[in-house]
Amino acid sequence: MPVYDLDDLKIHDQTISGLETSLLTFKFYFPTAGSFSCYPATITKNNRFIAHSNIPASLKVVEKFERGDKVLDSLQDILNYGSQEDILNFMREKNLFNPNIFQMQQVLWVLQDEKYYTEALKILKDKCFYDPRAWEYSLKYGDLETFAEWTKNTPTLSEYLGQFKYFKNKFANIDTFKPLEYDPLINARAHSLSEKKQNILNKDFRNTYENFLAYCVERPSLGSRERIIFTAYLTLQDRIEEALVFVKTIDEQDVRSNSVMVVQYDYLKAYLSIFEEYPTFTTARTITKNYLQFADLSWRKMFVEIANQLAEYDGAETIQVEEDPDKVIKHASNKD
Repeated sequence: MPVYDLDDLKIHDQTISGLETSLLTFKFYFPTAGSFSCYPATITKNNRFIAHSNIPASLKVVEKFERGDKVLDSLQDILNYGSQEDILNFMREKNLFNPNIFQMQQVLWVLQDEKYYTEALKILKDKCFYDPRAWEYSLKYGDLETFAEWTKNTPTLSEYLGQFKYFKNKFANIDTFKPLEYDPLINARAHSLSEKKQNILNKDFRNTYENFLAYCVERPSLGSRERIIFTAYLTLQDRIEEALVFVKTIDEQDVRSNSVMVVQYDYLKAYLSIFEEYPTFTTARTITKNYLQFADLSWRKMFVEIANQLAEYDGAETIQVEEDPDKVIKHASNKD
């Protein structure tokens, strides 16, 4: 009995070009078990019979399918008549990378059972077939090894863990903040344009600073990298007194032993020391001497600017920066 009344007898006009195939389907059901006949689909052209489908004269309908010797070749056959073990065997034997043969979506329900989850994941891993939907079941069964693999292969992990800027444990490492450097470090205007003591006129920097503060809140503690960035951002806002306090909280030994933004730290330390070491400026003099021949020209110029400020205070000649990094820069001696 057809599911739809019009399918008792229906004619389809179909145009098929060379080397092309077309599939037409209709839905029907059997009211009881027994033997039934079905009028085969036929093909006519110009009202002339050409061919008909090859179906048995009698279809045997049973209450319950008995597999017997039936060979289940396709995944759909296995889903209809097979068992979970048949599905696993199919995954072992077939090419899982061929979407015409295998689609992970069709067998995800098997992973609801931990036994079959374990076997299925082993097969997928052995064949280097990664599907995040299968790996997500590691959360259900506490499979830490698979969960770690899932986190490493999920670029959009923040969708699952919320909009974290920082999240780190032995399975996941999210660190979305990227420090941006702003030049010049010294603001051209010394006086505030509003009633607020500090105001950030640069919209891009304001957004960066706000994102950085949110990032720091999500961290359990601030490392040397974050403390250096924070000191620089305070300095950019002319919050020198706070920067002078915060720069002293940076672990210099950690910075140098682990190469954590060493150049940035030395620059901040030299620049901020000028506000505290009048009239000797020992720290600034010592540090800038090490960078007057620095390979990176942009950073070399920044240290030379500090050296030139000291030279003006000493009444000495200023330094001209050579564009060639191999050329030696000599600091002018003090005038008599």
